[in-house]
Amino acid sequence: MELARQISQTVDLDHGCMGNEVETQRLECLIHPGKVTFGQLPTWVIPIQPRWAQELFDFRLWDMPLFNPETSLVINPDSAYYKSPLQGPNSQFGRILWYVSGDKRKGGGRVRACSALTKRVTGTVKNLFGEFQRFGVYEWRHLMEHFKGADAQGLAIEFTSTELFENPITFDDVNDVLESHGMRRQQFISAVAIPDAAFHEIYSRSTQRES
Repeated sequence: MELARQISQTVDLDHGCMGNEVETQRLECLIHPGKVTFGQLPTWVIPIQPRWAQELFDFRLWDMPLFNPETSLVINPDSAYYKSPLQGPNSQFGRILWYVSGDKRKGGGRVRACSALTKRVTGTVKNLFGEFQRFGVYEWRHLMEHFKGADAQGLAIEFTSTELFENPITFDDVNDVLESHGMRRQQFISAVAIPDAAFHEIYSRSTQRES
């Protein structure tokens, strides 16, 4: 009953009004894995290497193939991913579509999961590591390999409620969807903001079981 009350209160808000994006995301979290089809919630396609997708998305599947999960829902705590400030999303909240890069034979070249973006923090690498070290995935050496210095500027993206897709959508298919919604084709080298309608089409196609 309490959950129903919270959902009812959140639904009654004006989600089309700028400034209510946090409440739209709260509603989506309450109905997870459901998605709302209204509001101003931004969506980003963010590239990630296969090794970090495995580390971040599913702690249960160490001895199983990464991309053959038994369930599409990943039950995991909040996680964090590091990027260059110029290559990450510029909003504090929204949705993430994870584009796994790399070798197609190893599961790369597809959008494979969706998460809720809950926090965006910029700062020096040493400060970011101090704040997000509790997530336990990245070691200091990993950040040094990527950023080359403790005082380099970095971006930490905090996310939660990750859902693995039943039918991951390919690089070409994603770009076909983006083109149909007025965007240019993308290489997904950095985070790419996409229209809400494009997100829903990608999400719908990715969560349908192949016949």
